[in-house]
Amino acid sequence: MEANGKIPGAERIGGSGIMAIWCVGEQDLLLDLKMLIKQYYVATFTQQDNRLKLTFSNGQTFWITVSEEK
Repeated sequence: MEANGKIPGAERIGGSGIMAIWCVGEQDLLLDLKMLIKQYYVATFTQQDNRLKLTFSNGQTFWITVSEEK
């Protein structure tokens, strides 16, 4: 709990007064990003640890790195 009485990552669900605590892992976020990017680009996707490599047919290559800031 923080000094202001709030719990990190907690948020209210609708107007119910119920609090939910959730967190997302690096791998889960990377997978979600991959699925979103696939909807907009035609590329080869390669995942290595917390990095995602996109390779296009024109030879361009990009790396997306996900790391949680603590």
